Amino acid sequence: MANGSFPFRLREPRSPFSFPVLVEYKDELRRHLARNISSTGIYLDADPPYPIGAILRIVFTYPGSDVELTAIGEVRHHECHATEILGESVEIMGVGIAFLRFEDGVVRSVQRLAS
Repeated sequence: MANGSFPFRLREPRSPFSFPVLVEYKDELRRHLARNISSTGIYLDADPPYPIGAILRIVFTYPGSDVELTAIGEVRHHECHATEILGESVEIMGVGIAFLRFEDGVVRSVQRLAS
């Protein structure tokens, strides 16, 4: 397993959407592709990955809605996975991020949208 990987099952159901997100970390903005989301966290392609324990500001529009959401999250694990880019299979790092907080009332919307 990659550094920081976790050997336990995810407790919340994940919705397998791919959508763009904007991440702010240490005054730097990076664009990423989210691979899944739940009410408690999000998984992003991030190569190079952010450090375990890093606190990130994540801005995204949930698939199927017009509402922009902003979350603060903590990187909990790294994972290497295969993905397809321009028709070619490549290995890429990803990060699992636990949501720490949202703007007011957003967590209820994410729970509803993710289920």
